Amino acid sequence: MSHCLKVFFFALILFAGSGCGVGRGTTSPEKHSPAEAAAAAIALELGLPTGTSVRQVAPADLGKYRLQFDVFRASDANPAVGAFQANYVPSLVPESSLPESARAKVAQRLFEKLSRYEFAVLSRDGKPIRVNLVSTGESLPNGNFPLEPVMRTTQLEGEDGPSVPVSIPFPWLRTETLPDDPMTWGLWIAGGYFVESTPYYADLGISALNGGVNQSLPDAMELYTFAQATPTVVRIHEAGSAEAAARLLELAPIESILPQLDESRQKIAEVVNLLGPEVRLPGHGWIDPISGDFTAPAWPKCGVFDCFKSWKVPRPVGIPGNPKSG
Repeated sequence: MSHCLKVFFFALILFAGSGCGVGRGTTSPEKHSPAEAAAAAIALELGLPTGTSVRQVAPADLGKYRLQFDVFRASDANPAVGAFQANYVPSLVPESSLPESARAKVAQRLFEKLSRYEFAVLSRDGKPIRVNLVSTGESLPNGNFPLEPVMRTTQLEGEDGPSVPVSIPFPWLRTETLPDDPMTWGLWIAGGYFVESTPYYADLGISALNGGVNQSLPDAMELYTFAQATPTVVRIHEAGSAEAAARLLELAPIESILPQLDESRQKIAEVVNLLGPEVRLPGHGWIDPISGDFTAPAWPKCGVFDCFKSWKVPRPVGIPGNPKSG
């Protein structure tokens, strides 16, 4: 982020009447757990209301959101995918030369691994689009919340006149509360919680101390694009609840969820193997299974505007050693 943009951005936060955003913080953080206090501090720093209950979407209103992002938190006792069943074997371990008994054991071991992960199902009109690993913060409240990009005001040059102030999505959030954890491509949940990209790829699928819903950079960029075009709600389900299990079955049969979850696990593992457990690159796609190279990032736009040009942020040119990725 440029120096000028930093000054402008923080000026928006300091002066409650300036700029344009999804909300304004008006209260000081209450004394809660360290994770809750961190979330409240982030909300105040970004100029957002600290409360979360006012953002809740009533169950009767869920039908207004064509795009739904269901988050299933980890539970050792009652995972959302339930118990292993024999009919999961074909979807987890395709037919091979292994004896059927050995194939079943391999499938069960893989199921036990997958059942311990935190994951999300993105669906449109009730039909799943993708399943991917996520990581949720311990203080993130359960419930239904609208997902929205944070809006900020920037000056855009007009074709036939002077520059004009325009309110557009701002995907480059960074706070002093968590300076090493930028909320790139973040969508606001409530308070100081976001669905966002994370550099900690090795921790995806595992619950975290702080934060909202963390996911990989490509997954975060895709959701950021979708959420700007379609009303989107995040549904955060209580770990181990009967409601979580019922909702997952409502979305799709478990035997169709498991292979997609394993595919997400493998894609993230491939990136970790090449780049390490912390992926602090500004952008990448997934690894092409044929070429072994990273695919080009699917950069979102900020409304109808180019995010990079609008906010004067340099567009990444590619992953070192792999110029095809930019």
